[in-house]
Amino acid sequence: MAWTAPRTYTAGEVITASILNAHLRDNPRYLKGLDGIPTIESGLIIDNTDGNEYLQIPSLTTGERDALTPVNGMVIYNETTGEIHSYESSAWVVTKGISTLVAYKASTETVNNSDTMQNDDDLNFAVGASDYWAFKLLLLYTTSPVSDIKFQFTVPASGTLRAFSSTDIGDSSSGAGGTAASWTQSAVALVEPHNTTTGIVTIEGVYYGGGTAGTVQLQWAQNTAEVSDTSVLQGSYLIAQKLNA
Repeated sequence: MAWTAPRTYTAGEVITASILNAHLRDNPRYLKGLDGIPTIESGLIIDNTDGNEYLQIPSLTTGERDALTPVNGMVIYNETTGEIHSYESSAWVVTKGISTLVAYKASTETVNNSDTMQNDDDLNFAVGASDYWAFKLLLLYTTSPVSDIKFQFTVPASGTLRAFSSTDIGDSSSGAGGTAASWTQSAVALVEPHNTTTGIVTIEGVYYGGGTAGTVQLQWAQNTAEVSDTSVLQGSYLIAQKLNA
């Protein structure tokens, strides 16, 4: 049933049942969506005078979403994944305007006398099977010129992480600093040069999920076990954005 345009009544006009039905019954039904999908012909503003107004978009499971006949511009909340999905360029994508802060170190974490890789207490993020993620790590650290700091990532089975750092880094096996480098997850453990004790490492990368959900986890340790403290400092963080729906 279509919307009936508002009319202006005149004095003495005979009001028929069909006129009343169109305006007092059918139009409210149309606005409520009982007889089809209502169409708003111009912009929609939700007044916020009371301070408790909100807009809730349809909530569908992934299966329900995939059963739609989608068109570009559709937006839903995917209750299976807990994300807003939009249909863009003939594909469902996760709608996030900016990357999300997924991990932050609220307090400094310290090790000493250990060159065994350990999971960072905070710097990790959960991923689903077949997920694609882009991420950036800012690692603030202190260490001694003897111990240095090495780090690597672990990922779920069959997943792949590829990353790049513009910071001078090297191969932990050689114990020497190097140039900007790229690597794949835990295949190479990286170490800061010996000539610095306080520094910042920035790492950017992409995670490609296999068939297993799990965690992308930063690990780190002293490159040479030594009594002095090696620390990852408060304020280090991970930001990440899921790229696929």
